[in-house]
Amino acid sequence: MTTTSRQPKGLRAGGQFAAVERAEPSVSLASITDTRLGAGTQPMGKREMLGPGTLADRSPAWTPAAIKRFLGEPDKLIRNPVYRNGPKMRMFSTDRVDEVEATDEWKAWEEGHHRRSAAHGPRKPEEEKLPPKVEVGHGRNGFYPVVRR
Repeated sequence: MTTTSRQPKGLRAGGQFAAVERAEPSVSLASITDTRLGAGTQPMGKREMLGPGTLADRSPAWTPAAIKRFLGEPDKLIRNPVYRNGPKMRMFSTDRVDEVEATDEWKAWEEGHHRRSAAHGPRKPEEEKLPPKVEVGHGRNGFYPVVRR
């Protein structure tokens, strides 16, 4: 009995998955700059620009009315990274937000917001809804259900 190699001549043992030494690629990904929102920034570092959602995370007093009153027009409009055809995102400078939050007028607004929120009380659970009434209707083609609320 003779042993024949099932490996074709010129291919290494292991086929296409055999370990092969390869040269390093000439492309460096570090040189490519990414212009998306937040790309290239440290996750825990201080942000340069803040959106309305981030402002609300900082303080619940940053309502749309507060943003309009204290910050006015945005410092920068950027393309929406989620919805390309959606409205541009309004971004506000972190330095300008810090300046506003240091003023007495903002502190009074924030105190009033907390007072109004506390006066409103905790949210109540939704009242239980009654199930809709189902009646039987009569038509030319027979009976059919009629839902009444």
